[in-house]
Amino acid sequence: MSSVDLRQISLSFAGREVVKDVDLMVPSGSYTVLLGPSGCGKTTLLRLIAGIQAPDQGQVWIADKNVTKVPPRARNVAIVFQNDASYPHMSVRQSLEFSAKSPAIPRSFTQTSDRANDQPSQSLDRAIELTRISHLLDRYPDRLSGGELRRVAIAKAVAQNRQVLLLDEPLAALDATASAELEIDLVKLHRECGMTVIHVTHDGREAMRVADHIVVIGTGEASGQIIQEGSPNHIYAHPNSLQSASSLTAIPLNLFNAELTIANGVKTIGIRDHDVTLHGEGSDWIHQIGDIANPTLIIAVRPEDVRVVSDLGECTMATGMSLNVERCRAQNAMGQTLWTSLDNDTPRFALTAPSDNTSSELRQVRFEIELARLLFFADNNGSIGPS
Repeated sequence: MSSVDLRQISLSFAGREVVKDVDLMVPSGSYTVLLGPSGCGKTTLLRLIAGIQAPDQGQVWIADKNVTKVPPRARNVAIVFQNDASYPHMSVRQSLEFSAKSPAIPRSFTQTSDRANDQPSQSLDRAIELTRISHLLDRYPDRLSGGELRRVAIAKAVAQNRQVLLLDEPLAALDATASAELEIDLVKLHRECGMTVIHVTHDGREAMRVADHIVVIGTGEASGQIIQEGSPNHIYAHPNSLQSASSLTAIPLNLFNAELTIANGVKTIGIRDHDVTLHGEGSDWIHQIGDIANPTLIIAVRPEDVRVVSDLGECTMATGMSLNVERCRAQNAMGQTLWTSLDNDTPRFALTAPSDNTSSELRQVRFEIELARLLFFADNNGSIGPS
């Protein structure tokens, strides 16, 4: 296993800085996901690690060795591109055999590897078994589905017997079934191989399912920069910015503008622009938000954290937030219900809940959110809630 260490890496294209002073330590043997929207620089980071792209400044270290000027074939890494090309004149078996015979890497990179002495045939058999493609060996690329082509590409990378595996959007453009199956097999492959995996994706839910370490890459002014990293559970529970919080949800966050005011030493929060009620004003939980005087806040609510109350009776929550909606639409799909507000006087609001075969449209509904599920951010995008 090999760690990957990026030190003060920067890179510009045509005067535009796409990677900005990145410091990143990928632990040896980890499954690390680089998460961010298209164009944020995450694939560029992958190419810098592989040696396909050279940084303008900074260093790339692999297995405690500076490889910044080492060519790609000598870096002890294998990469699977998002659109990995297969040799059209070769069967799957021939393509794998060709990959398994790729040039050897320097002894200094392999002497600590448990698999350093594996013969090409052993690596090949292992790759076929781990990716479950034994039934595809005699087929040619034009006879393979998208999911099968992706499995073959991963098997080719595994057959090279490298210590670091780089995956560029490995589940993109696959149908739901193929994506789900390959996702499970990637986690299993990592567990059984023990190699360091760096996986690029824009899908936060995918990252949560496969990673043991997530690195969130920013967009906008923070494009090309790491804005947060940590375990999936930590980033989900304690996002340090709206960008981090948004990166882990499939449905956009519900956002509310608010103001924290202080009167006679008592802190209260007021929701601006629409009628949303906060329960527990002046109680101790307000002090968790911070000691900033009179800040403008954004309250973020994940769709999965909202409870539906079918009438507008008395709220039972001691602390939290409630929103009354005159009209609401429910869309049932795959065991989940997506609720969206139809009231023009209410901001766009959505939530997901287990499907209960409700009618497609409801009137007089209350959405309730417990305090522990609310995320507080300053207008400058920084978190000011408890961490």
